[in-house]
Amino acid sequence: MTRPTQLHRLLLGAIAPLAWLSGCDGASAPAQVPAADATADATADATADATADATADATADVGFDVAVDVAADVRADVGVDVPVDRGVDTGPDVPACGAGLASCGGACVDLGSSLVHCGSCDRGCSAPLHGVAACVAGACDFTCEPTYFRSGAGCVRIEPPRLVAPLTSALVTSRRPRLRWSLSAGTDGAVVELCADRACATVLGSYEVTGASTNPTVDLPPGVVFWRARGRVGSAAGTIHSPVWSFFVGARSAPVDTSWGTAFDPDGDGRSDLAVGVPSREMSTGRVLIYPSTGAGYAATPSVTLDGRDGVNAVYGHAVASAGDVNGDGYVDLAVGAYRASSGIGRVYLYAGSSGGLGSTPATTLSGRDGADGDFGVAVAGVGDVNGDGYGDVVSGASTASRLTGRAYAYLGSAAGLSTTPASAWTGPDGAGGLFGNAVAGAGDVNGDGYADVLVAAASALTATGRVYLYLGSATGLSTAAATVLTGPDGTLSNFGVSVGSAGDVNGDGYADVVVGADRVGSFAGRVYLYLGGASGLSTTASATLTGVTGTDGNLGASVAGVGDLNRDGYAELAAYSYSATLGGRVRVYAGSAAGLVTTSSTLIAGPDGAMSVFGAPLCGAGDVNGDGIADMVATASQAASRAGRVYLFPGSATGVTATPSSTITSPEAAGAGFGSVLAGASGR
Repeated sequence: MTRPTQLHRLLLGAIAPLAWLSGCDGASAPAQVPAADATADATADATADATADATADATADVGFDVAVDVAADVRADVGVDVPVDRGVDTGPDVPACGAGLASCGGACVDLGSSLVHCGSCDRGCSAPLHGVAACVAGACDFTCEPTYFRSGAGCVRIEPPRLVAPLTSALVTSRRPRLRWSLSAGTDGAVVELCADRACATVLGSYEVTGASTNPTVDLPPGVVFWRARGRVGSAAGTIHSPVWSFFVGARSAPVDTSWGTAFDPDGDGRSDLAVGVPSREMSTGRVLIYPSTGAGYAATPSVTLDGRDGVNAVYGHAVASAGDVNGDGYVDLAVGAYRASSGIGRVYLYAGSSGGLGSTPATTLSGRDGADGDFGVAVAGVGDVNGDGYGDVVSGASTASRLTGRAYAYLGSAAGLSTTPASAWTGPDGAGGLFGNAVAGAGDVNGDGYADVLVAAASALTATGRVYLYLGSATGLSTAAATVLTGPDGTLSNFGVSVGSAGDVNGDGYADVVVGADRVGSFAGRVYLYLGGASGLSTTASATLTGVTGTDGNLGASVAGVGDLNRDGYAELAAYSYSATLGGRVRVYAGSAAGLVTTSSTLIAGPDGAMSVFGAPLCGAGDVNGDGIADMVATASQAASRAGRVYLFPGSATGVTATPSSTITSPEAAGAGFGSVLAGASGR
């Protein structure tokens, strides 16, 4: 029901006195009156009516005016309080927004920064995977999460660099060595950590570097140092590390900052292990045994056994060498030759190192390329990085190829492992009978250019006068022609080159030196020659000559090796075997110095097993077996223990190598198996 307004009530009040004329609504007609009275009554009524009408009219006028005024006021109030859009409702109210804002969806927003309304209403911004959306000055953009960087329309993870040098297990000539790496795509530097352990629980130094190389700002401690790197883009650094590599720091810094050599550390714990060849086992099927370091010496039993894969007469294990790290994973690999496999075609097997130690299945198999009787794998060596790409390389000899002329082949490492196609191949320059490739070795870096160099011997060249050829490494690989040729100075039948290898840095000048044995000089007295490296390359004149004595110190040079710095004075030592009928062989150690090799033996170690034990053939540097930061030495007595054979470890110390072995490994094989006739410990360091 609608309630009457004041105007309604006033109008109804004015009309109500006429209601009796109608007889309606139950009204009764009035009684009749006399005529005389009617006149009087009419006059009186007229007067009364006029008065009443005037009063009523005044009242009605007042009420009407009030009602009209009230209605007008109401309309006026509504006009003030309600916006002009009242009447037909066309949508939500539009707010008035301040300066720099716009109305979008009933809200005031900044079109310059809103992710939902960027530049205009309802224009949203998105981001790629690992990106964070942004609106900048009205344009959609994005930034990348930490450890990612922007590349085109996406975000790419900051990948670690690939380490290049020094190679895993190499010897560095400076206590602040140059560290080099290859930057990953889109990065501009690296965060490099130097550590005392593989897990980097103890950090020796951390460096944020723009570019692809750096040197530590403080001297590193002698011994094994581990290193790794993370990628960097501007101030943002990735969280993923490169594989952890290691190198060996000497006692002093040389004038030339370079590196070379390798130590056999397949499990990467920083302590050198030993590979022992048993080539004559089971009708020359052959075997190789791996003895890990215990921290005090070698374990008494092998951790890995590698059996010959080519049947009888393959002579598997006749050549065994630490190959260095051929695939850049931070673990050292092992090369094993079986030179009589497949009727003398020959094979070389590469076994990969890992955190769990050496694998027992070959990662790569190299086959001879010269047909039957080429004897590929008669000699094998890990030679370092000949082309500076950050991977260890391998050289194998095939000394009887092409009618005993001999050949040698170099195989390059890569991220995928060792190539099965040779990058370099050399044929003996001395023709038939030279036996080029009877011995091969890494020379180290003889000219300090940062590339590893290679030695190939031809001991039978020129009627066993013997020659040694040096091939230089470079960015494009090994030279096709020998840079240096050493010819035996003692004439025919001297067998110059029967043994050859890097001597390390004997005089501390930062260049690798070379040692060559000639065991038949002077009726088998034998000689050893030392040649010094330098900025212009390897000298062709021996800086030191060691001569044996027939009968008491005969066959000097049949086995000779650079054994590293055995007393941590900063100069490498040299060790040489000589045969003694009464003592069964002995090892002489010659000290290095700033003036060069001291030709008077500083230590003489007699065979512990007496006559006929053939102690000292072979011998080699062991690397740092016990982790004291000083190089150690290992030697075989191949005929000891009733011809079963024994291997002895002689540790280095501040006063030099000890003449008493710290570890003795007795052959687990039958007599005559050739246990220890070849060893792989450390080369050139």
